[in-house]
Amino acid sequence: MKFHIATKLALVLILVGMAAAAVTGFFVYGISRDLLVESAKNRLLTSTQELGRKLLSVRQETVRDLQTIAEHPSAQAVLDSNESRSREQMVTLLRLIMETHPAYEQIRLIEAKNHGLELIRFDRRHHVIYQVSPDDLQEKGHYSYVSETLNLPAREAYMSRISGRQEPAVDAGWGKPSMHLAMPVVSVQGKAIGVVVITLDITHTFSTLVEDLPREFELYLANGRGDILIHPDQQRTFGFDIGRRTLIQEEFPPTQSLIGGQNDRALFEIARNSEGKPMVAAFIRQGIEIASEDDWLYLGLTQPLTDVLAESQQLERSISQSMLILLPVCLFVGILLARVISRPINQLTDAAHRFASGETIGHLPLKRKDEIGDLARSFQQMQGRISQQLLALHQNKIELEQLVRHDPLTGLPNRRLLHERLEQAIALSRRGNTGIALLFVDLDDFKAINDTLGHDAGDTVLVTVAQRLLEKVRVTDTVARLGGDEFVVLLVGTPHQEAVSAIAASLIESISDDIPLEGQTLNVSASIGISLYPENGFTASELLSSADRAMYRVKTGEHPGFAFAGEAPAQPARIDEIAT
Repeated sequence: MKFHIATKLALVLILVGMAAAAVTGFFVYGISRDLLVESAKNRLLTSTQELGRKLLSVRQETVRDLQTIAEHPSAQAVLDSNESRSREQMVTLLRLIMETHPAYEQIRLIEAKNHGLELIRFDRRHHVIYQVSPDDLQEKGHYSYVSETLNLPAREAYMSRISGRQEPAVDAGWGKPSMHLAMPVVSVQGKAIGVVVITLDITHTFSTLVEDLPREFELYLANGRGDILIHPDQQRTFGFDIGRRTLIQEEFPPTQSLIGGQNDRALFEIARNSEGKPMVAAFIRQGIEIASEDDWLYLGLTQPLTDVLAESQQLERSISQSMLILLPVCLFVGILLARVISRPINQLTDAAHRFASGETIGHLPLKRKDEIGDLARSFQQMQGRISQQLLALHQNKIELEQLVRHDPLTGLPNRRLLHERLEQAIALSRRGNTGIALLFVDLDDFKAINDTLGHDAGDTVLVTVAQRLLEKVRVTDTVARLGGDEFVVLLVGTPHQEAVSAIAASLIESISDDIPLEGQTLNVSASIGISLYPENGFTASELLSSADRAMYRVKTGEHPGFAFAGEAPAQPARIDEIAT
């Protein structure tokens, strides 16, 4: 049987067309899958890094609380003589700190003598805070968070290992994942006379940190040796407490490079985890940076691969439909228009190669009314869906970066962005010899508004104060919210201290104006601590610490107002004079 050239060409076109469709579909699907997996890895890494920064922020906030207690005069007075008035002040301070931080399971003031006897202790059980009676106070000198902390210099913090069983059952937090953060209380002579210890509930802390993450994300935490501390399956955590170690590097072998110190991050796709599910994962190595039994923590997030690839199911259907359309198209055109059909096929092939290379697909025969036109339109729809998916992923990344750098309530820069701008201002000041002023603004009695009128009223006050601060400074200055009722105003190029005083007085006056709220008015006041560059510090951290301490001096004074670092707080009358 003799075949004509047209028949042969038609058969060749059919075979080539189907092969091209198969290769194109496989190529496009492979690229789409790789893009989705890579995007998921980057999204997990970004979320893990942000989680690490939040964890660091929690630790820094706890260290600041330790410092506040350790440097409080009442702490030294209690440890020296256990004087009753100082003891009452310290009891009040510790209770307020416990009420402010739900993650704190315990706060203790422990003396160095008498085998580390507890002098004051607050426990939290079932969300209730109570002071432990003197008869139940214990000797803790044999624990590392006491013995090791007593050897540290003033203002240095110590962190214990995270464990599921810290101490005997009489202590708060028994059986919970927790850790101790401690700081020495140093006398005027420079001798450690006691320690302040805060016990942090790890479960509560991480549940707060991950509440904004997608539900399909799973959290993992391991200590410096790789022992798993947090795992979706709680039976695999804290195995070392019961003589059965479960290691992160055994469950996720790619994390071995983190444990060994070769890398500080690991992004990988694993065929099956401990439950037999394929996963995409991102892990980071985070330094402790303070005295501790561990040097590192390993933090990771995973996402089921099926969730990652769910977006590609529509693409699979489009590819299948395209292949079904291609067979009759190739048969019809191959018989009747073998020569003419070569051009649109070449266009489709070129478009497939361009799409696979990430280029613009170019011209397609979209206006044709035959099967080739259907194929071209299906191909364009497939490319459009993938482009929309990539655009959505890019938009999600932009939104996540916005959340990382700004306060969600007020829209002001957060602590991270403030640090960046402050460091930039310091660098410019060093080159241009210009001044910098940092105003640490803390609202007075703000907690009473939340307690009496609710958090919605408190949010209204915070947004109003943020707007008033913005209205009183220049566009080149920065107003940031650190959290709670704490704001920071960064003034760049301020010529002299008198000008800063006038600005501080103006801010206090603006904040104290009536705030309308549902038919009533609220009044708030503020205390401001001011640090100047370079007089009160050469780094961002030093300037923030100096302003923070100055603000606390104002807080502990008799009248609201402001104070420069190293000076006594200004009285309200003086504020009016400066403002005038």
